[in-house]
Amino acid sequence: MTLAVPLGRVLSEFSGVEHDVAERIVTWSETLEKWSRAQRLVGWRTADGLMREGIADAWMAVRLLKETEGPVLDLGSGCGLPALILASALPKRRFHLVESRRKRVAFLRAAIRAMNLAEVTVHHTRLEDLDLDILPVITARAFKAPAEVLGDAGRLGATACVLSVASPAPIASGWEIVRTVPGRPSANRLHALYK
Repeated sequence: MTLAVPLGRVLSEFSGVEHDVAERIVTWSETLEKWSRAQRLVGWRTADGLMREGIADAWMAVRLLKETEGPVLDLGSGCGLPALILASALPKRRFHLVESRRKRVAFLRAAIRAMNLAEVTVHHTRLEDLDLDILPVITARAFKAPAEVLGDAGRLGATACVLSVASPAPIASGWEIVRTVPGRPSANRLHALYK
């Protein structure tokens, strides 16, 4: 079993990706592989599966996140998807990762150090206990149902949400940006689904 994705594969899969961004993604996959020997962090068993279904899926959210401003709050960060892929692409943007499981927090911190992501902080807490004084952009993948995440976003005063959503097709997925979340006034709600 190898989860480490070769640099050439990242560079060829994502047209126009900068070399340093691709290197950070590779470093994350190598760190994931090392840690997965002791604990199972993801369901994928091969680099190909991780690339196709994990990294490529998270990469789709990069362009959406670029349409937003402000710090990013990733809910239920787990193994770092999508947050560490997004932070790799946007290394100057502030990211806050929320994870309640101790072993996952340890992995995230190790990956962040290895990837040299100075603007990323891991919060070892449950969302209900989080104490941050920011108006964030929320990201979430498999944390809760999208409607529940939007409810959380409203309570947190989020300016936008970038959510992983399932499409009607059996294997396809996508990301949706919701610029207005419940509880925040707006003239209109704008969202777009990317596949």
